[in-house]
Amino acid sequence: GLPKDVAFTNLSSRMISGAVLSVLALIIALALAWILSGRITLPLRQLSRDVSILAGGDLGHRTLVTASNEIGALATTFNTMAATLDERHRDLSKARETAATEAAKRAVLEEQERRAKETLAAIIDTSPVAIVCSDPERHTMVWNRAAERIFGFTAEETLGHPTNMVPPEGAAASQHYNPDRDRGGGAPEGQGV
Repeated sequence: GLPKDVAFTNLSSRMISGAVLSVLALIIALALAWILSGRITLPLRQLSRDVSILAGGDLGHRTLVTASNEIGALATTFNTMAATLDERHRDLSKARETAATEAAKRAVLEEQERRAKETLAAIIDTSPVAIVCSDPERHTMVWNRAAERIFGFTAEETLGHPTNMVPPEGAAASQHYNPDRDRGGGAPEGQGV
């Protein structure tokens, strides 16, 4: 055979070239893996930043990530979601403004109603004419001071009680007192409006 030196030299040179080629193949494989992973991780990192911006309150923000794979589909879904959130936020803001306007109007109307009731109560209380009102079941709801003076009953004695009480004997107004007719809003007998 061949001398050992010659056989091992050839083998050793082939082993070194195989090792170099293996290292080169490994380096190329790692470089390709790095490039491919970057194509996946960079858009995902951008989407992560976009989500943070959206979560921070900028509902008008949209992602610029474009791809024809699953990441592109995820980016499209993100933009659709952001647009829907933005639209609902605008609708909610409009509804909030409308509710605030209506509440302010209601407060003004309630204040006007309160003042009108106070004015009416003052007029009824100070009127020299007896003012008596009843509900549909004929229970007294209003009995002013003049009614106390004319009919002889206090408001505490009449409020909530039936209106068929007759004025005390000899009261001048008793000849004109007709609860059935007065309930209909007519003027007392013998008197004009």
